[in-house]
Amino acid sequence: MENIQNIVTKFKQHSFRWVLMRALLRIPGTPLKYRVVYGLKFTGPDNSKLRPRFSGQIRWGNREDIPNMIESMNRFDKEEIFRHRFDNEDVCLVAITDKGDVAGYGWLTIGNRHIEDRTGCVFKFPESSVYAYDFYVKEQYRLQGIWVGLMQLILKSKYYDPEAGLHCLIGFGNALSFRPHFRYGFKVYQRKTIITALGKPFIFNREYKHSNESIRKILDEK
Repeated sequence: MENIQNIVTKFKQHSFRWVLMRALLRIPGTPLKYRVVYGLKFTGPDNSKLRPRFSGQIRWGNREDIPNMIESMNRFDKEEIFRHRFDNEDVCLVAITDKGDVAGYGWLTIGNRHIEDRTGCVFKFPESSVYAYDFYVKEQYRLQGIWVGLMQLILKSKYYDPEAGLHCLIGFGNALSFRPHFRYGFKVYQRKTIITALGKPFIFNREYKHSNESIRKILDEK
């Protein structure tokens, strides 16, 4: 009875889309998956009043940083993934503490095409775009402005073209990630519905108008 009550409570607290996503994941073998992500784009200016308080160094990463990244972040499962990203000429950013540990990192794909590691989804962007993905900051450093510092490093780099923009994708219901992006100046422009059937992803794009109303709607989704 308690399990049924918990299910009913969750159903009332969340949207049908949220319930559908989780229900499909419970099917043995997960032959069908469903998710929604929003495309955000930054073309400037920097609207953020935040400035990094992080006392360490924020710089471009390289292959030599991989052992430190996986050890500091306790992400030993990502070593081969990180190496594969460098092989594909993706660009890495790291935040290094005064003690030499990795406090955070992020990745960029330069160009108009990105293949997602875990799903094989192919995301397409305008020519000369920069796609930012897999940004992570350790919990104890999340109030020190590392994410802002990483953004500033990108915007000052040779990779960033204001006309093509800096792009990212954020999943449905992730208000904690949407808020800093909107505050920094990112604008939502697209919603992607991704249906994966027997391992093959199908992506359906829908244009999305950025407005105060659309921001509130996205932040309230759950």
